[in-house]
Amino acid sequence: MWKSKMFNNKSPFFPILALASLLSFLIPAFTRQPVQAQEGGGAICYGWTSLDPENERVVSGRIDNSSYAQEWAFEGQKDTYATIKMVVEEGSLDPLIIVFDESGQRVISASANDPAGRRIVIVQNLNLTSDGEYTITATRLGEANGTSEGSYRLSLEPGISNVLPQGQKHSQIYDGEVLRETFSTSGETHVRYFEGNAGQQITIAVRNTDLTSTATTLRVSDGQRLNVREGPGTNFAILFTISPGTLVEQLETDEEWYRIRLDNGEEGWVGAQYMEVVQSTALQVSLYFYESQQWQLLTQSNQSNEVRIVNYMLPNSGTFAIAVESLGNFINYEVALAGAGGVRPELPRCSALIAPCPPSSPVNIPATTLINQETVSGSITSISPIMAYQFQAFEGDIVDLDMQRTSGDLDTFLGLADSNGNILIRDAGSSPNTSSIANFQIPTDGCYFVYATRDNNSETEGEFVITANGISDMTKREPPPPSEMSFGGDLSLGETIDGEIDNDTPQVVYRLFAEREGPITVNAVRSSGDLAPAVQILDGKYNQVAFASANLFGDASNPLSVDLEAGEYYFIVVQREGGASGTTSGVFTLTLSN
Repeated sequence: MWKSKMFNNKSPFFPILALASLLSFLIPAFTRQPVQAQEGGGAICYGWTSLDPENERVVSGRIDNSSYAQEWAFEGQKDTYATIKMVVEEGSLDPLIIVFDESGQRVISASANDPAGRRIVIVQNLNLTSDGEYTITATRLGEANGTSEGSYRLSLEPGISNVLPQGQKHSQIYDGEVLRETFSTSGETHVRYFEGNAGQQITIAVRNTDLTSTATTLRVSDGQRLNVREGPGTNFAILFTISPGTLVEQLETDEEWYRIRLDNGEEGWVGAQYMEVVQSTALQVSLYFYESQQWQLLTQSNQSNEVRIVNYMLPNSGTFAIAVESLGNFINYEVALAGAGGVRPELPRCSALIAPCPPSSPVNIPATTLINQETVSGSITSISPIMAYQFQAFEGDIVDLDMQRTSGDLDTFLGLADSNGNILIRDAGSSPNTSSIANFQIPTDGCYFVYATRDNNSETEGEFVITANGISDMTKREPPPPSEMSFGGDLSLGETIDGEIDNDTPQVVYRLFAEREGPITVNAVRSSGDLAPAVQILDGKYNQVAFASANLFGDASNPLSVDLEAGEYYFIVVQREGGASGTTSGVFTLTLSN
């Protein structure tokens, strides 16, 4: 129970789960090691899990000896905060979360630290210090050497700044919301913050959702039989007596007297000093105001399983805190606020929720991907009278498209279509050398196609450039090849290419973009010399995906087969056995097949 009128380093605003933050200081920093041959994982998007624990953005996975870890990626923005929660659904899994930034540096590690014994990991209000892709590794204690197994659910929710006070737990609550939460142990306190204005009348409601009854269980203390009376005092008549150790339900309190009910339904009053609390499931709610860098207690409720602070008028404008304290061994509750707090902001956009564009447009010609504010060129001829481009966009994006003739007599014309080929808007300009679509609002998340052509019934030809503004940057950029390797160029599936390994070039790397999901097989065969070729595959972040050494006779690599993810970049590395310290050299032929 809170006794002070401000937070300090002993207050419940410093939660048990601060262990997650502590671990980031106790464990030396290290860079991310690739998780090899693991099934599952992918993208994870922000969701309001406290509002809807079953929301569609919660992901799931399973950890066992064949797949001891899964990696989940999300886009982080500098100076924002994230809350990550991993809950074991089934099995003996001892969960562990490790978070890495885009450079592969570990940001934090956290394992389950729940006094109630539940296998839950919460990383609360993690400060994201840079832009880019963050990776959540969901695994088990001991990782590859661990033995626990089980399924889990993983959620990601926006957090808030830790400025009020340092080490705070939980997040904002907004007007009209009902948030659902879980306590770890008796005596734990959860805090929700909201902004309010002087004169606003608020109502706070908190309810224990584990109870079907709001009664507290009491036990008659050891000693003599206890008198049960008609009322709260020794001046009331004795109704009956009960034995030491008898369990009863507490119905009401009147100073030093309890009104109780027995299992047989009989009721009466007993002296509180003769009773022991066996199971208390009460809640207590406190309202605080932050002023002059201190938390001032404004009001505090009685202890009950259902608490309401009704029509309380806020005395000031600023930041307020609702503190809910557990006084029992239940775990689930809900808290509601009405009358202040404003509107919850929209979730960060998540490109993972948008289906990738197909390789061809609805008019059955290949489509080139447009990147925001980057100009691409094209040509319209009698043989090729139309060119197609594509981009992904979120609902509400405002998009501008501009097509400019650069040669010939081309009478430019633009059209914008949805993923089904339905034309949404056409160029309305009159100038033959310029075509544009301005301030078009995207109607729904998805893939869109731009058709660049010549005006209807026109036989004109020429070259042009096209530029898009306002589209979200969801297109993957080409990662540069590893600087320590010789770059052999870009490859496509089904392609065969020759290269050479010698003392100056012990490794040659090729870049591959996977347009579709599926397996590929890579093989390097010696063409000349004594080269013993080996091959490896790296992902776009230079993590090794797979490796194959030279075969028994050393004249070719063992065939290397992997499954590629659509829309991802990979690097194919051909090297000699021993790498830079090897001695063989020669010409090789590299083949990619699917």
